Amino acid sequence: MRTISRSLTLLAPVLALLVVAGSARSANEGGVLLLHTDDTVSYTEADAVGFYAESGLACPGVYEYNPQVAICSDCEGHMLALNPTSGRGSAPVVWWALLAFPRDGTRDVRAVSLGHQWTGDLVVLDWGINAGMLDVPDPSWPYESGAGLGLAWRGSQTSRLTELYWMAGYVDEGEATLELIPHPGQGGGIADSRGRITPIQDYGRLGFGGEEGWNPTPFSETFGSCCLGSGECVLVTAEQCGELAGDFTVSACDPDPCTPSAAVFAVEEMSPVMDIDLKAETEHLIRIRNDGTAPLQVRFSLDPGPLPSIDADFRGRVRYDLEVPYLRSLMGADVLMPRRWWVPQSSFDDHPNCDTMEERIMPWLRNGNGIVLTVDQSLDQALLGSLGIDGLEILSTFGGSEHTTDVADHPAMRGVHGLDLPERAVTIGGVGEGTTWEPLVRDSAGNVVLAATRFGLGRVILTTFRFEDALVNPLVRWLSGTDRGVFTHAQLVIPPGEIGETQLVLTPYLLFDGIFDLAVEVATNDPSQPTVRIPLQLDVHMGDDGLLISDGVVAMGEVTRLRAREASLEIVNQSIDDRSLVSVESSDPRISLTWSDEVLRPGDSTSLDLRFYSEEVGFFDAQIVTTSNIGFERHILVRGEVVEEPKLELSESAVVLHGVPGRDVYSGSLSIRNAATDPRAVLRYHIDSSPEESEADATSPGPCGLHRVVQPSDGSLAAGETVSIRVFASVDAGSRGTDCSIRLRTNDPSNEVVDIPLVFSGGAGRNDGAEAGTDGDGSIGSSPVTETAIRIRNGSPSRGTVSFALDIPDVSGTARLDVHDASGRRVWSSSALTGRGTHFAEWTGQSVDGSAAAGVYWAVLRTPSGTARQRIVLVR
Repeated sequence: MRTISRSLTLLAPVLALLVVAGSARSANEGGVLLLHTDDTVSYTEADAVGFYAESGLACPGVYEYNPQVAICSDCEGHMLALNPTSGRGSAPVVWWALLAFPRDGTRDVRAVSLGHQWTGDLVVLDWGINAGMLDVPDPSWPYESGAGLGLAWRGSQTSRLTELYWMAGYVDEGEATLELIPHPGQGGGIADSRGRITPIQDYGRLGFGGEEGWNPTPFSETFGSCCLGSGECVLVTAEQCGELAGDFTVSACDPDPCTPSAAVFAVEEMSPVMDIDLKAETEHLIRIRNDGTAPLQVRFSLDPGPLPSIDADFRGRVRYDLEVPYLRSLMGADVLMPRRWWVPQSSFDDHPNCDTMEERIMPWLRNGNGIVLTVDQSLDQALLGSLGIDGLEILSTFGGSEHTTDVADHPAMRGVHGLDLPERAVTIGGVGEGTTWEPLVRDSAGNVVLAATRFGLGRVILTTFRFEDALVNPLVRWLSGTDRGVFTHAQLVIPPGEIGETQLVLTPYLLFDGIFDLAVEVATNDPSQPTVRIPLQLDVHMGDDGLLISDGVVAMGEVTRLRAREASLEIVNQSIDDRSLVSVESSDPRISLTWSDEVLRPGDSTSLDLRFYSEEVGFFDAQIVTTSNIGFERHILVRGEVVEEPKLELSESAVVLHGVPGRDVYSGSLSIRNAATDPRAVLRYHIDSSPEESEADATSPGPCGLHRVVQPSDGSLAAGETVSIRVFASVDAGSRGTDCSIRLRTNDPSNEVVDIPLVFSGGAGRNDGAEAGTDGDGSIGSSPVTETAIRIRNGSPSRGTVSFALDIPDVSGTARLDVHDASGRRVWSSSALTGRGTHFAEWTGQSVDGSAAAGVYWAVLRTPSGTARQRIVLVR
């Protein structure tokens, strides 16, 4: 609570007066309690100290008297201005309680007792009194309904309208009312300086959340504003206003009702430039504000601006946007546009005159001639004609023939300003005779400058618009028609203090590229501004992305599954609009793009590299998209078929080399099979004798001292086909058992490089399977020779841990199991393995760098008598 309280000992002598019944007549007869709120005042706790006396409606202690009309000069006006209804909804509300008296009599106020109660979900937040006042509130005041309050002053209050306190609160939901009532314990009364108590005559009620409030009037007669002939406003009774020959209304004089109401026109902030893309409808928001006291009436129209001046180098770009009722948009047809002309040329690329077309059109347009244009949407065909000195020449694609018609003597060619179309038919090659032309646009003199006729499913547009003639801008002429719906709201009525909106809608169909001055003309009932011009600039651009793309469809052909395929495109931005910025992106996750520029500016070119990768087999249609910041979007199709990849299958995980009898040579074999089922999945392979030297000569010593020959060393296998590979090696003395391998390269995406270990078994120059010092049956003493081997117990591919069973034939010595990655780097080793028999080991999938990545690994078991290898596929 924001208040200054005094002790009960100070208040007791005064407030005791409230409970003593007075017998003599009090000076405070007719007093009422009123309530007032102001929706413009927002409550915050930080500002709460200053709310007292902010109602601004309390009257001074000694009222001023006007002898001419015999009334209090202003206090009735203050009372009439009190507002007992809040419109702030659920937002916090600030209100004030005031004590009011009638005009007659005197006032001597020392203390007041009152209470309040409410209905609905009202929550009281805060309250406060003046620093010079004393208060004795109930313990629950003001936060509970039905609580009471006593107030007192050190000096006597003589005003007719005295502010008692302020309060703040809000309604959580719905409607609510707060009304002032008598004090629940002491009743409602007003004490004067002599201790006399006068009951409060009536109490006001405050409304929240849509509920209406109410205040009693402290005077018996009806007061209101009286407008005198001089325009002055005075507060009098209705009877007194009649005596003064004034106009009476029950209202205060502030705001002054005697000043004639008027609308005041004002334009809300808006963009002065309207950006127009000629291929689409464009809207521009116009907002008008009424700053007056009467409804503002406005009516909108377009003010045609002058035609732009054309210099000698003007390129004469003309755009026909077929959004007019007679035609459909050219952009919807599959027609190509020359670089600087918005006219279709569906077959210019094959026409013998294509190279000279622009050279003939340029001077023709500079001389002020018009163009003839036809579009047939169903057949995707077009006519382009140029008015030359000797007549009209038309290049036609209708029926594959060319038509030329001499119309030099036609009346349409004689006038400078327009055509005499309705009276005379025009014969144009391939169009027909006796055609009726319908005027679309006329100039200020009524001459037709743009006309149309029908031909099949298409339309023919004919214009004699001359650049140098000061004609009315045909765009604005067309948009200014009363039936065109240029403004979404052509007329508005805007209440005082509010804003009205309309949209200026432009659907251009013939305009030059550039900046145009235009104005919105507004007729108003504002006496000071009967007509207002709102200047507007039209920033018009053709909307041409101007892209030249080397291929509209990228044929990828057959793409092997899991193997990326690359292609490239050349893209040139030839736009004549320097604002045209083009970006390229892939709308398909299977396509990745690489290009040097973030955006392609007019005149720039780039090479776009695209890469396609898919895990699914079948035909595909993917897309990349070029997007222009002026609204154009093109889709480039990427088409092909994903076929099954070849699948490498090896008969053995290692090549076991046996000694060849009578020769210091070892030999072994390995079968390679293409396990694919798709006949298009051809497996191509190549074997390097040395993985460290992919180009090494098979006859030269390798890093392990081997001379190796592989037959055949390369080839291709159809689906299901198998080839047997022979490997020969000679070993120098002491090099036997050296860790060697051959490297197999394939086009199988899962096995592009495979290192195949070479395992030597038996001595050179001896029988296969027999070791020096052994019996022919391969036994050492009485113990049979067991082949060194690795078995994976939990299968392959393996997830995480790989369990091994290791067969070791040696009676003495130690063995070790190593795991290598595909590059030959050792990533794990077991502890030493001792003794003959089967041993068990586990690799947890960890490497020296942490968790090993998914892929192909090799397990190598090294024993004193030999080496064994096993391929591992680790998955994650």
